[in-house]
Amino acid sequence: MKAHGELFRFWLVGRTLASTAFAAAATRAIPLFGGVALVAGVLFSPVGMDARDVTRSARNFPLIRLSLWAAWLIGTTPLARTLLSAPGAAFLRALPVPRWQLLVPLAAALLLLQGPFALLWGRGEGLASGIAVAIAAASAEALIVARPARIIEQASAVAAAFGIALSPRAPILIALSLPGLGVGVWAAFVRARHGGQQRFGWVKGPATVALLLAHIIKLLRAEVGLVARGMLLAVLGGALAAIGARNNDHTDPAHYTAFSLAVSAIPLTIAVAGPAGAVQRAEARVRWLLDASGTSGATRAVAAMGAAAASGASFGLIHVAFGVAADAPLAASLRAAPSLAAWGTALGAIAGHLARRAELRGKQGGGSYMGEMAMTALASLGAAALLDNLAPIALGAVAVVFAVRSAKLAGGRGQGADKTGEGGGDALSVEGVRKRYGGRFVLEGVTFRWPGPGVLVVHGENGAGKSTLLEIVAGVAEKTEGAVTIGGASLETARRRALAQIGYVPDAMDLPEHLTVRELAALCSALRQVEAPGPALVARLGVTAFHRDRLGVLSLGQRRRACLLAALAGEPRLLILDEPTNGLDAEGVVMLRDLLRERTAQGRSALIATHDRAFRDEVADGAIGLVGGRAVELGDVPACELAGDR
Repeated sequence: MKAHGELFRFWLVGRTLASTAFAAAATRAIPLFGGVALVAGVLFSPVGMDARDVTRSARNFPLIRLSLWAAWLIGTTPLARTLLSAPGAAFLRALPVPRWQLLVPLAAALLLLQGPFALLWGRGEGLASGIAVAIAAASAEALIVARPARIIEQASAVAAAFGIALSPRAPILIALSLPGLGVGVWAAFVRARHGGQQRFGWVKGPATVALLLAHIIKLLRAEVGLVARGMLLAVLGGALAAIGARNNDHTDPAHYTAFSLAVSAIPLTIAVAGPAGAVQRAEARVRWLLDASGTSGATRAVAAMGAAAASGASFGLIHVAFGVAADAPLAASLRAAPSLAAWGTALGAIAGHLARRAELRGKQGGGSYMGEMAMTALASLGAAALLDNLAPIALGAVAVVFAVRSAKLAGGRGQGADKTGEGGGDALSVEGVRKRYGGRFVLEGVTFRWPGPGVLVVHGENGAGKSTLLEIVAGVAEKTEGAVTIGGASLETARRRALAQIGYVPDAMDLPEHLTVRELAALCSALRQVEAPGPALVARLGVTAFHRDRLGVLSLGQRRRACLLAALAGEPRLLILDEPTNGLDAEGVVMLRDLLRERTAQGRSALIATHDRAFRDEVADGAIGLVGGRAVELGDVPACELAGDR
């Protein structure tokens, strides 16, 4: 009976893992393995290479072997991280389940993810080699996800790396890698709730550079499947170019470059489509942040197209590198490298522009984007056939034209006078603001004036328009009518100077979850052209413990503190907070209350919408209510002037 109960519990654990961790990993694996199948179908066709050729080259040439392993681990480690860190399976760590009942299904699933790589080595060197490679790859991925901390984990990592680097025979490779599989899987699964830390902050530089780096980080941390698929397509193009050069005697650099451009046109166009779309989706996710920061359309367009272009340049160079590995002429390949990099850059930039156009079309944009990318592939193929080595120049000219158009498409908000620092006048003045959604006015002639300093609280029932009012003041939502002035600067005529004086934290915080708290603060500071928050403010807000953690692993209260840190960069004159106590613990509420009082003493102001009456009573220097879309008085508010339509 006891054995039967153990088996039943093991079945339940396996079923739970299958519906959570396994399902999440499988969803991410489909596009990657689809790309692997496409590349394998071409490389190992009757006129292509044999698996034995690949494994023999890997065995004899360390550079090829390490490149092959690196490509596989780069592509599949994110799948391993998804498998071992799935949030849906987190509760299993707290249950009194024997370790082996968790370890066995997780290790088995991780081994299954190595199927294509194991199949390659199995067909090339036999079944034992395929099994050994699967164990070694699974062990390496588990240890990478776990980030070895204990002695046994570090020793297992060294042994697995030693086996991969030297590529010994199957029994020795299994002996070196098997301990790391068990140790790494368990360590990665147990530590998943603590994951997401990054030692370095990579978002730096002026606004355009910082936003560009944020997009690239998005691709490398959160869209590795798309990047890996693009790399595989670039490998496909390189292999085809090498095979064609060998069969048609294209050893002359000029001929080989023209041939490579033609061969790579379709694979590289498909390769850049995924990253370009992902970057555009990432920008759309944080549009509120860009709008509130006064980010110009040119900055948005250059950053997004630059990230897509960078992926295209990388794919072009991978095309050349794998062509060399597949026995393409070395001298001709080196001469072709700049042209292929420029070719990929132009294709990526064009894809970035088309992705922006598709995003603006809404639900119909996805189909039109794929259709336009298909036309781009055919056009680039035609350009390569007609213009030969001049094709990258022609495509680059098209990319420049599209960059100008993309800046106009992204423009509108973020334009206006140059930033000149804080202005004079009232902290905030709202005059006759109306906002219509469809046929209904949410705000109907809201007018008030807040000279500052101090905290002005906006109160009202659900649906009264509090968040809408704050979004309009923060520059995130467009009003139907009316005027907003911040520190003497009008949102209509001096938008950047007005927005330079605010810091905004919305209630629903749609954040770039791939960035760390430190990187979010650095990005916001760069966009607003102010200094990043220093260690004193980080400690003051209680952010030090998770300053290097990714936003995606934080709790609601931690995310709110992180947004507050970013909003306080540059000590803005007006802090705009929507439901600021939502998610904060008692200590966090006290911290926020004291912070607002300190800012008031420094001559600064805050506009807050909250349902928390106790918090409102503690911090408010003035209060208004929204009733029927209009501002009404709440109690004695001598510092706030209210009026109806004027």
